[in-house]
Amino acid sequence: KFKFNCWIDVIFGQSGGGGTLPVFDRWLKRRYIRKYIDGKGSYIGNPKSFKSKPIFPHGIYGVFISGSAEIGEECIIFQHVTIGSSWLPGSSNNGAPALGNNVYIGAGAKIIGNVHIGNNCRIGANAVVVRDVPDNCTVVCASPRVIPVEREINRYYSKDSKGNWLEIHCDYVTEIELNM
Repeated sequence: KFKFNCWIDVIFGQSGGGGTLPVFDRWLKRRYIRKYIDGKGSYIGNPKSFKSKPIFPHGIYGVFISGSAEIGEECIIFQHVTIGSSWLPGSSNNGAPALGNNVYIGAGAKIIGNVHIGNNCRIGANAVVVRDVPDNCTVVCASPRVIPVEREINRYYSKDSKGNWLEIHCDYVTEIELNM
């Protein structure tokens, strides 16, 4: 089995002839690769968690892979995929995903928490997976739910220059000081 020793193996393949690269060359290539991945708006936590070289058919744009996740052999990962850990207090799904071999993950899919994806599975585009998936299965999104409300108020919270919390409404004019 092919094991990654560092990001050099992920991007450039194994070092040839069984030899090792000089220390400075390895440092320089690692730095270049980290900058390349960051420049694509991506984060891949631990290259040693891959059992074989991953396949990114449309590039590595917007891909987030938790450092605790385990990725099986010959996985195909499309753009804007999240394979993320969950460590929220009180959550019943704390941990990181573990993917089996030959898993195909469509664009925009999210796999969150302590879930196991079996071998030969397909995760459809924009699917959100928070439960285990057995071998040889396909996961697709259900139709969205529409929840009627009297009036939706879009707002967000931010700190001002003095460190006070503000509630900012969608009109960007009203600011309400919060006591948090």
